[in-house]
Amino acid sequence: MTVEMFHAKAFLLLRAGVNGLQIATGSGDYGSKSDDWKKKTDAWKSVYNDLGSPEMLMYKDKDYVINRKGQFPMVLTIGENIKYAKVRIADDIQKLLTENCRMHMNIVLFCRVLSTDEILSLYINDNGPLHLTQDAFDKIDNDAPIEIISGKKNPSDHVFYDKNWWKKGMHEFIVPIEWFVLGENDIKILYNCNNSDKNEFRITDMDLKIYFD
Repeated sequence: MTVEMFHAKAFLLLRAGVNGLQIATGSGDYGSKSDDWKKKTDAWKSVYNDLGSPEMLMYKDKDYVINRKGQFPMVLTIGENIKYAKVRIADDIQKLLTENCRMHMNIVLFCRVLSTDEILSLYINDNGPLHLTQDAFDKIDNDAPIEIISGKKNPSDHVFYDKNWWKKGMHEFIVPIEWFVLGENDIKILYNCNNSDKNEFRITDMDLKIYFD
């Protein structure tokens, strides 16, 4: 998890009215590349201190990982070209806008790059559409994301993960922040393709990121 993911999870819990958060000591490298375990955990202390304070989290960047269960992978075809997802956010966007906060929102899709004859149209809470074409996609890394499959796999099937495996197929797009509200947000995705030979377009995961400028 990234620091922004911790911010989002903690803020959602605090908004829900929890009495407190108990957080395990950090692991991995955050601000310290040392092999010393104490230095590694100490590097996380400032992050953990912020997680218990709604006032501190209010203006922190956040990454809301949209719940995968029952929503992803999202498979769009010519015959079934509309899909829906829901995401709950803890930021009171409309209130922040009245405070003239400088911020922006990105939606992150984990998928392959669109072909020239495909278009995705995004609607947020019935606002939109935001049209995405091939030109909007990052052309540096065209790798499709690694599919997460539940259930037993053939022992001879192996998936090898490199350091940045979770970034495969990750594409970020700016979406109007005024389309979002505190609490549950509805996302509708419409897929259009002019090539009948295309079988499907798969979105394996989706994130919503808020950045304070």
